[in-house]
Amino acid sequence: MKNYLKLPITSLILILSCGSNVAKADGENGFYLGGGVARSDAEIRGSGSGNDFDESDNNPAVRLGYMFTHGLGVDLTIVGLDTDDDSGLRVDAGIFAASLIGNLALTDLIDLYGKAGAAQIRTELELPNGDELRDESDTEFFWGAGAELDLGHHNFFLEYNRFDADDLNLNSAILGYKYEF
Repeated sequence: MKNYLKLPITSLILILSCGSNVAKADGENGFYLGGGVARSDAEIRGSGSGNDFDESDNNPAVRLGYMFTHGLGVDLTIVGLDTDDDSGLRVDAGIFAASLIGNLALTDLIDLYGKAGAAQIRTELELPNGDELRDESDTEFFWGAGAELDLGHHNFFLEYNRFDADDLNLNSAILGYKYEF
């Protein structure tokens, strides 16, 4: 099995193996599924086209996780970025991130959370004529923070994530909806 697949597969097995055997004492723990729109900004130094790449775009984001308690859980986040700059250089980046999440309820309706973990970052760079400059995959540390409007099973969130690879910085702000089962 390729090394870059070990982290995502292990993380998914961990989350799914938690199952529903954990008692739901207060309705605040269990599985959740969410999605939203990510405003992602990619900065690539030494892109190979003679200039650095710095572009933003809106793309879909998906979240899947499990909260062991109201304050602690695990989260999988998938974010994509597919954009061109003015010179025609195309960047296609995909991120699969696994993290621990810490949650703090400020009120009955407002939660703040932070997360940190490892992200599998795949980056493809393509020249306007279709020639591929790069096709790389790295696993790197990442962190994120967010706020959530907690309406029971239905939640709305705003989240910021920072992903750094060797020559790629990707910032992502996600506005989305999350359903807690």
